[in-house]
Amino acid sequence: MFFPIFASIVVWGLVLVVALRVFNNCGIAILRNKVTAFLLEDKRAVLQEETTSKELAYIFLACIAFRLAVYVMSAFSVALFTSSEHLDFASWLNQWKQWDATGYNNMILGGYKQMVENGEYVTLVFFPLYAFAARILNFVIINTQLSAVITSTLCYSFACCFMYKLAAMDYGKNVAKKAVLYISIFPFGFYFGAMMTESMFFLTNVATFYFIRKHNWPMVGVCGALAALSRISGIAMIFPAAVEFIEHYQLFGMFRDKKFKETFSLILKKGLWILGALVGVFIYLYCNYSLTGNWFKFMELQHKFWGEETCYFGKCILVMWQQIISPDRSVMVKTGMFLPELLSVMLMLVTMLYGARRHRSMYITHMVVYLVMNTSITWPISIARYMLCAIPMFIILADFSERHKKAHLWITVIFAVMFGIYMTGYLFSKQIM
Repeated sequence: MFFPIFASIVVWGLVLVVALRVFNNCGIAILRNKVTAFLLEDKRAVLQEETTSKELAYIFLACIAFRLAVYVMSAFSVALFTSSEHLDFASWLNQWKQWDATGYNNMILGGYKQMVENGEYVTLVFFPLYAFAARILNFVIINTQLSAVITSTLCYSFACCFMYKLAAMDYGKNVAKKAVLYISIFPFGFYFGAMMTESMFFLTNVATFYFIRKHNWPMVGVCGALAALSRISGIAMIFPAAVEFIEHYQLFGMFRDKKFKETFSLILKKGLWILGALVGVFIYLYCNYSLTGNWFKFMELQHKFWGEETCYFGKCILVMWQQIISPDRSVMVKTGMFLPELLSVMLMLVTMLYGARRHRSMYITHMVVYLVMNTSITWPISIARYMLCAIPMFIILADFSERHKKAHLWITVIFAVMFGIYMTGYLFSKQIM
């Protein structure tokens, strides 16, 4: 019971801390005492550095080179462990089509109608933006798998440029480089080159974060809508955007000073853009309705084919632990799926605790909401992969290793070794999803 209790204490404690901080940063002091003064003291980094086009071009090309190196390494893994006598490009590429990748490949080929099982549009559980982008590219390449891989690689590389710009804005270029490195070599980081939506979700989320930080609210709305078209948890971007908006314009302070006209004008002109993510969700729900007549058909399909229902996030974390200690589960399943899920959740919780006083409220807000959204399911599946796009976690890790130099080597080595192990397992259809 330790893990769900620890998670609950951290999550709800941080909800309270962030709420108090938002009021405090708007000039409204609540429960002023030594404890709240310690929690709310602003320890955020102030080192800001502007990035250049030349630096971004270097980051982009370095990311392309990294993905190519990963693909070469994966080819060696396939050659070493395959039972086939011959390995050509097509068979290597097919090794990347594991688990959900089959669904996305069908969507690239023919949309939601391409894959039907027992009269059900099974791929309706997948959000459409990634497959739509890869499908456009496929008109030129005419190879769904290659189109998917190229789309993932390009999205990942552009996303790393946004990640670098975002982190450098508050923490400096050294931290920015480490943040890009850590998210790239995270044990499940190989998914950024797979035939799945991870790289598109990474790009749309980090771009939304960047424009939130720049207070460019129309672009926050556009990128937020695209994030929500990539995965349901893209809707979580509404919360950090709202927190940053309230703090930046000191909205509660404006209410306190009875500036009602100015407040409502500000919300109407700029604040409503924050709700752009709802547009993305509406488009996805309309896809459900247009095909089946049911706006929420995807929920039925998730329950029917994956046994998924919503629950308290602590229950999901408890199930992870129960599966790890269960004698009925094979060691392969435990170490391939449930153990990395639990460890990634624990890493998320620890980085939230460490970053609560030192990092912007919008980052902590997103981590709390994102963690809860992705663990509020009865059957824990793909959660380690979902944590790959917990962008603030990697910025906090990079800031931590910048302050504690020895940590950088440990983080890099552990992430890189596990990256290679889990990628190899994925390529050979192990339960790494």
